[in-house]
Amino acid sequence: MKTLAEHIRLIKDNLKQSKISIIIATDGIPEDAEKFFAIMQEFESLPVVIVVRMCSSDDETSHFWRCLDLDLNIHLDLIDDYVAEASEVASCNPWLTYTQSMHRAREFGLIRRCFDLIDECLLREEDMVNFLSILFGVNKSDLSEPKINWEKFYDDIKALSDFEGLHYDPLSLTYKNWISMRELGNLYGGKQEIKRRRRLKRCAKSPMNVLREENVEVPLQENKSEQSKIVLEESKPTCCVIS
Repeated sequence: MKTLAEHIRLIKDNLKQSKISIIIATDGIPEDAEKFFAIMQEFESLPVVIVVRMCSSDDETSHFWRCLDLDLNIHLDLIDDYVAEASEVASCNPWLTYTQSMHRAREFGLIRRCFDLIDECLLREEDMVNFLSILFGVNKSDLSEPKINWEKFYDDIKALSDFEGLHYDPLSLTYKNWISMRELGNLYGGKQEIKRRRRLKRCAKSPMNVLREENVEVPLQENKSEQSKIVLEESKPTCCVIS
């Protein structure tokens, strides 16, 4: 039976220049660890994405693969079980509900750097927009730029998220939208999000109060309708003089 290093060597020798994903499902450490590491180094100059699906919670195994990720200059994505990944994503990007479909896409080698980063750090604004465009299947150019027009971007993402409906969240054990708009606003909206919330708060008040707060003169109605006059005249008390 071939070792893991021998299988990886076979892939390396037959690799062409097209970008591919190599998926390794493992519950331990390679028998020939040094030879395996040497072969993996040869991938550093090649267009590959390596996905390691962790099938064990053993500390020694996790340590080996995480050290390998740090030591190699390649696109290597370590993926734990669904719930563990959801917890890591929530700690880095709390605006995202990590679903089973996202987990499966990553396990099968989705070649998108922003999907690799969601469990490692808070996505930069550019990566966040890339992620959302891929998630909702829209062109990035069709989305407004958050820094230029945050409110339009917010409305577009909310509409897309609402259209997709609710999805199961393994952490809260409830169904949620893919995107938490409040968390997204807190993390990326800045001053524009604060203004948007203040405006919505004002709109929740009566229209008259909003106009007064903004120093807008409210014109008085000078003439009542004819129907109003008739009602008023009919309601006037009559006076009878008895002699």
